[in-house]
Amino acid sequence: MEQPYEGIYQRFDFQNHWVIRNGVLRRIKPSSYRRRINYQRSEEFLTSRRQQCTLKLSYSRKLKSHKDFLDRYLPQKNKSHVIEKPEIFGNISLASYKKKMVATNFKWIFSPEETMEPEIMKGAVKDWVKRLEFKTGHKFDWQAAIHTDTAHPHAHILINGVDKDGKGFRFSRNIVTSEARNQAQECLTNILGERRQELIDAANDRRIIADRFTEYDEFLQSLEKPVENDKRFGTSIFRMSDVTYQRRLEHLKDLGIAEYSDGKYLLEHNWQDTLKSLGRYNTFIDARRHLHGKEKYNLVLYTEDMGPIKGNVRFLYMMDDEATWSNAYVIQDKNGKGYFVPLFNPPDVNLLFKNVSLSLKTSQSGKLTPVVKEIKDPEMDKEFEKKFEKFYGDFLKR
Repeated sequence: MEQPYEGIYQRFDFQNHWVIRNGVLRRIKPSSYRRRINYQRSEEFLTSRRQQCTLKLSYSRKLKSHKDFLDRYLPQKNKSHVIEKPEIFGNISLASYKKKMVATNFKWIFSPEETMEPEIMKGAVKDWVKRLEFKTGHKFDWQAAIHTDTAHPHAHILINGVDKDGKGFRFSRNIVTSEARNQAQECLTNILGERRQELIDAANDRRIIADRFTEYDEFLQSLEKPVENDKRFGTSIFRMSDVTYQRRLEHLKDLGIAEYSDGKYLLEHNWQDTLKSLGRYNTFIDARRHLHGKEKYNLVLYTEDMGPIKGNVRFLYMMDDEATWSNAYVIQDKNGKGYFVPLFNPPDVNLLFKNVSLSLKTSQSGKLTPVVKEIKDPEMDKEFEKKFEKFYGDFLKR
């Protein structure tokens, strides 16, 4: 019997997930734990008769961002090619919402797998928000719009950061990771009926060419053979007779993390980590093209355990909730190594192509967050070196 452990290890050990299995406390690395949960979701997605829905949540604590999203992004005033602008709808009038809005705001993307007429999707959005209110115990003030300018129509839902009683709130991890999706599946199934077999077959087919780590890659790992003394490629897999896995290998080649030569596929060092990073940040592979030098594959996802770094800002990404899923800097150090640095807030455009230092500070929630500053003079560079030495001194004492 396995159950989550909520004791002292869960509280202070952020590098591991702890569970009780058969009465014994055991540690599971985050990647293994997440992979297991993701595979359970994948299996459901590939076989379930319940309607499926992709949900994404982002939030901001800036009133300017809140107003901009409401006035420009929801009605698509930022897109001149959209001639017929979407209608904004919600549980209160737009004027009333503007009077009550605060800096904190939550933005949900609600994207059903089944194509729906806008009016039907509106009904689904309203039902889903009511279910979310019931699960959270808060009555929201919200506005939404349905965007039909992409291949897949979807809704954007903007929720004010205080409820109708004037109380601030946050969405719990359980809501974000599972409950919001469960409620979306339930309300869509009630409206549309059971999922069609054609959608299930199409989902299975898309899974083969997914831009993220999947169960197909888990199997490919078992077939890998080491490649000796190669700077770029670490393993190889022979061409396969199984059409499904052959298609997967071809997709890895199309992504640029594998090459085909002499009857076998050569896969880059840590290709699995690259796929996992791409699954979280859809611009991760694109970021490679902004690095200098021949070794553009030398890009890693920056994590707090890497500590302070110095380098040049080669590119930056600004989240737009559709084409770009996150804010990030792409920093390349003097040795040519590239770092994809995710951010909570938009990056400073004035730092593009500047030499910068990245240090870490503790946020109000207790998490380490990156702080990127331009290196303007030698004294600042020396100050950074002191921070660098102090960080690793403290880190090694942990």
